[in-house]
Amino acid sequence: MSNPIAIASSNTVMRIIVWALALAPIAWLLSFLYFVVRARWALGRWPTPYNPDPKALGFDLHYTALLIGVPGIWAATIALLFAIALNYRPVRAAGARPLLAIATALGSCALIIGLARLDPGRFFYWFGD
Repeated sequence: MSNPIAIASSNTVMRIIVWALALAPIAWLLSFLYFVVRARWALGRWPTPYNPDPKALGFDLHYTALLIGVPGIWAATIALLFAIALNYRPVRAAGARPLLAIATALGSCALIIGLARLDPGRFFYWFGD
Protein backbone atom coordinates (compact mmCIF):
# COMPACT_ATOMS: atom_id res chain seq x y z
CA MET A 1 0.00 0.00 0.00
CA SER A 2 1.33 3.43 -0.96
CA ASN A 3 1.94 6.16 1.55
CA PRO A 4 -0.55 8.95 0.67
CA ILE A 5 1.65 11.62 2.28
CA ALA A 6 4.64 10.62 0.16
CA ILE A 7 2.51 10.65 -2.99
CA ALA A 8 1.06 14.08 -2.16
CA SER A 9 4.46 15.57 -1.39
CA SER A 10 6.01 14.13 -4.55
CA ASN A 11 3.12 15.57 -6.59
CA THR A 12 3.65 18.95 -4.95
CA VAL A 13 7.38 18.84 -5.66
CA MET A 14 6.70 17.84 -9.27
CA ARG A 15 4.28 20.77 -9.73
CA ILE A 16 6.76 23.21 -8.16
CA ILE A 17 9.60 22.03 -10.41
CA VAL A 18 7.50 22.19 -13.57
CA TRP A 19 6.14 25.66 -12.84
CA ALA A 20 9.48 27.02 -11.62
CA LEU A 21 11.03 26.01 -14.94
CA ALA A 22 8.05 27.33 -16.91
CA LEU A 23 8.07 30.72 -15.17
CA ALA A 24 11.86 31.26 -15.28
CA PRO A 25 11.73 33.39 -18.47
CA ILE A 26 9.01 35.62 -17.01
CA ALA A 27 11.00 36.00 -13.79
CA TRP A 28 14.07 37.03 -15.81
CA LEU A 29 12.08 39.56 -17.82
CA LEU A 30 10.59 41.10 -14.67
CA SER A 31 14.05 41.26 -13.12
CA PHE A 32 15.38 42.97 -16.26
CA LEU A 33 12.57 45.52 -16.20
CA TYR A 34 13.24 46.15 -12.51
CA PHE A 35 16.93 46.72 -13.34
CA VAL A 36 15.89 49.38 -15.88
CA VAL A 37 13.61 51.03 -13.32
CA ARG A 38 16.43 50.98 -10.73
CA ALA A 39 18.67 52.69 -13.27
CA ARG A 40 15.95 55.28 -13.85
CA TRP A 41 15.71 55.97 -10.11
CA ALA A 42 19.49 56.20 -9.74
CA LEU A 43 20.01 58.46 -12.77
CA GLY A 44 16.89 60.58 -12.60
CA ARG A 45 16.31 59.82 -16.30
CA TRP A 46 15.93 56.75 -18.48
CA PRO A 47 19.22 55.11 -19.45
CA THR A 48 20.31 55.35 -23.07
CA PRO A 49 22.79 53.19 -24.98
CA TYR A 50 26.35 53.75 -23.73
CA ASN A 51 25.11 56.27 -21.18
CA PRO A 52 25.81 55.05 -18.52
CA ASP A 53 27.41 51.65 -18.72
CA PRO A 54 25.09 49.24 -16.83
CA LYS A 55 28.10 47.88 -14.94
CA ALA A 56 28.88 51.38 -13.61
CA LEU A 57 25.57 51.75 -11.76
CA GLY A 58 26.71 49.78 -8.73
CA PHE A 59 24.02 47.10 -9.00
CA ASP A 60 26.63 44.36 -9.30
CA LEU A 61 24.60 41.46 -7.90
CA HIS A 62 21.52 42.34 -9.95
CA TYR A 63 23.60 42.85 -13.11
CA THR A 64 25.41 39.52 -12.64
CA ALA A 65 22.15 37.68 -11.97
CA LEU A 66 20.72 39.04 -15.22
CA LEU A 67 23.80 38.01 -17.18
CA ILE A 68 23.70 34.50 -15.74
CA GLY A 69 19.96 34.39 -16.30
CA VAL A 70 20.20 34.89 -20.07
CA PRO A 71 21.46 31.36 -20.77
CA GLY A 72 19.53 30.20 -17.71
CA ILE A 73 16.12 30.96 -19.19
CA TRP A 74 16.91 28.93 -22.29
CA ALA A 75 18.32 26.09 -20.19
CA ALA A 76 15.21 26.14 -17.99
CA THR A 77 12.94 25.95 -21.03
CA ILE A 78 14.90 23.07 -22.53
CA ALA A 79 14.97 21.30 -19.15
CA LEU A 80 11.21 21.73 -18.88
CA LEU A 81 10.68 20.21 -22.32
CA PHE A 82 12.92 17.25 -21.49
CA ALA A 83 11.38 16.76 -18.05
CA ILE A 84 7.89 16.67 -19.49
CA ALA A 85 8.87 14.51 -22.47
CA LEU A 86 10.57 11.94 -20.23
CA ASN A 87 7.96 12.03 -17.43
CA TYR A 88 4.72 13.04 -19.13
CA ARG A 89 2.43 10.69 -17.22
CA PRO A 90 3.85 11.44 -13.74
CA VAL A 91 3.80 15.18 -14.48
CA ARG A 92 0.21 14.99 -15.65
CA ALA A 93 -0.73 12.80 -12.69
CA ALA A 94 0.79 15.40 -10.37
CA GLY A 95 -1.67 17.94 -11.74
CA ALA A 96 1.06 20.17 -13.16
CA ARG A 97 -0.78 20.73 -16.48
CA PRO A 98 2.24 20.09 -18.70
CA LEU A 99 0.84 21.58 -21.92
CA LEU A 100 0.01 24.84 -20.16
CA ALA A 101 3.50 24.89 -18.63
CA ILE A 102 5.10 24.36 -22.05
CA ALA A 103 2.92 27.07 -23.60
CA THR A 104 3.85 29.45 -20.77
CA ALA A 105 7.57 28.82 -21.14
CA LEU A 106 7.61 29.04 -24.93
CA GLY A 107 5.29 32.04 -24.97
CA SER A 108 7.41 33.96 -22.49
CA CYS A 109 10.58 33.10 -24.45
CA ALA A 110 8.87 34.41 -27.59
CA LEU A 111 7.90 37.56 -25.68
CA ILE A 112 11.53 38.13 -24.64
CA ILE A 113 12.76 37.60 -28.20
CA GLY A 114 10.08 39.94 -29.56
CA LEU A 115 10.86 42.64 -27.02
CA ALA A 116 14.59 42.30 -27.67
CA ARG A 117 14.02 42.61 -31.44
CA LEU A 118 11.68 45.60 -31.18
CA ASP A 119 13.55 47.04 -28.19
CA PRO A 120 11.17 49.79 -27.14
CA GLY A 121 13.19 52.31 -25.17
CA ARG A 122 16.42 50.69 -26.43
CA PHE A 123 16.92 49.09 -23.00
CA PHE A 124 18.11 45.73 -24.32
CA TYR A 125 20.67 47.55 -26.45
CA TRP A 126 21.71 49.62 -23.43
CA PHE A 127 22.08 46.54 -21.26
CA GLY A 128 24.14 44.69 -23.86
CA ASP A 129 26.45 47.55 -24.81
